[in-house]
Amino acid sequence: MDTDNLQLAGLLGSRICHDLISPLGAIGNGLELIQLALARDLPELALAREAADAASGRLKFFRICFGNAANGEQITHAELASILDARFAASRITVSWQSAPSVMRVEARACLLAVLCLETALPRGGEISVTQHQDGWHLVARGAGLRLTAPGWQILGVSATTTATTAPAAPTAREVPFLLLLAHGAGKAPLIETGEDMVEIHLPALRGRR
Repeated sequence: MDTDNLQLAGLLGSRICHDLISPLGAIGNGLELIQLALARDLPELALAREAADAASGRLKFFRICFGNAANGEQITHAELASILDARFAASRITVSWQSAPSVMRVEARACLLAVLCLETALPRGGEISVTQHQDGWHLVARGAGLRLTAPGWQILGVSATTTATTAPAAPTAREVPFLLLLAHGAGKAPLIETGEDMVEIHLPALRGRR
């Protein structure tokens, strides 16, 4: 995917998220009004409100992850931490974010794509840490039963554990985060290190890229 197509994909993601955020907010407001009218909190309402909050959290995450990132645009550490907390609130995976008070949104987008990639390696849950360094970003995933068998890892150059000789299948929607992360590096895969219970992705500084 070249730069023009990458920008087009980001604009498409931004448009979809923009069109969905308002109705999701309206659903949440409607549920609150129903609760006030009934003067009590029904289990059904609590379940619906929880689902609406989860959907809103995912949408905010996707807006950064798949949306457009203009040159020079920044996002705060606090906002990113809040977005990650909402996205993984009901997950067995915890994500910590350590960075400067504000970072380039294009770099945050690449990091969130990498987080989605690392999520596939933690089928039994675990921890993902995102840390900003002078030379870029280091993301580390740790957890029991860590696996790098998802086809997307081959896109990033990680050898498959199978000995099958069949040609790799065409990419599916599950491989989108891997494809976009590769595109962020202009077709060059990030440095990836693996261990028995950990995998680490090193992302160079991406300032100025779209």
